[in-house]
Amino acid sequence: MTTWPSINRDNNFDLIRLFAAMQVAFSHGAEHLYLGIPGTVDQLIRAFPGVPIFFFISGLLVTSSVVRRPLPEYTASRFRRIYPALFVTFVLALILLVAFGQITAREITTPVFWIWTFTQVTVFQVFNPDIFRDFGVGTVNGSLWTIPVEIGFYIILPILFWIGRSNRRALSALLVASGIISFAIYSVTKGVDEPLLIKIVRVTPLAHFWLFALGALCYLHLERIMGALSHLGRGPLGWAIPLAAYTGFAVLLAPSLTEWVADAIGFVILASAILCAGLVAPSAAKVLGGNDISYGLYLYHMLVVNMLLELRITGATGVMATLVISIALATLSWRYIESVVLHRKKRALTPADRFPA
Repeated sequence: MTTWPSINRDNNFDLIRLFAAMQVAFSHGAEHLYLGIPGTVDQLIRAFPGVPIFFFISGLLVTSSVVRRPLPEYTASRFRRIYPALFVTFVLALILLVAFGQITAREITTPVFWIWTFTQVTVFQVFNPDIFRDFGVGTVNGSLWTIPVEIGFYIILPILFWIGRSNRRALSALLVASGIISFAIYSVTKGVDEPLLIKIVRVTPLAHFWLFALGALCYLHLERIMGALSHLGRGPLGWAIPLAAYTGFAVLLAPSLTEWVADAIGFVILASAILCAGLVAPSAAKVLGGNDISYGLYLYHMLVVNMLLELRITGATGVMATLVISIALATLSWRYIESVVLHRKKRALTPADRFPA
């Protein structure tokens, strides 16, 4: 019988995901609200991409969930984490579209409006009809492309466990093989805008599973990995050594390397930095007081950006307003929707019950 690793509940992954969500929200706000950022600062911000960090942590934590739960319970837990806040996001999008004259009686009578409605509450959030192209940045909520990608991960992982018969060695081989294929797809499609098929592939699990697979592999071999990294926790800032190494690599060395080489090496180093910050560094979980607002911040921030664009509030004021309003919405979402649904099981929340992406 395979013995699976356990992840200390008193970890810092909620804080890391909040940092990643802030990176995404700030970057999108600065880009779309015309806030100029000095080149070196911009390079440093982009060195810590929020979405890949989400995918890696998701692979780590969701794998810890799938090994301990029957498939029906696993599926229900994933649904509870994704969809309640997503439904609220859709309602807020409708309110904004109506408020800014994008939805009138004419739009409601068109088939495309109802197709879009169906896509937003299922798994096809990447669809954005032409009727909304003149709203904000031209996409109602462009951040939602990660939802079907993440759900794809949730489906692929149990299939791999079934194929590998829950054997650690077989699962590792499957994850390595699928991760290599995914990374090849990612590298080939990155930055390519034509043809349409390439653009579609780029927003599917095929192009991003390598990040999730790396997180899953780290979970499967967590005891060995942490045995290698745990000595970094003996010094007061030893846990930050991988973080410093990654920062130096990303800023100084990566720009001179071939892009796919920089991505491959860089994210392995970043993964070690995430593990050290999450599990080796002193716990700072109490800072959040049990509130995991990262998912809500990620979901709502582009709606806020679009609203501010429509109101012509840009620059530093617009970016600051984006962060403040998005954090407020995320806090309300966590307190009155997400945590309520998650606590219905009347058990302590596991790390995997928190931010899904």
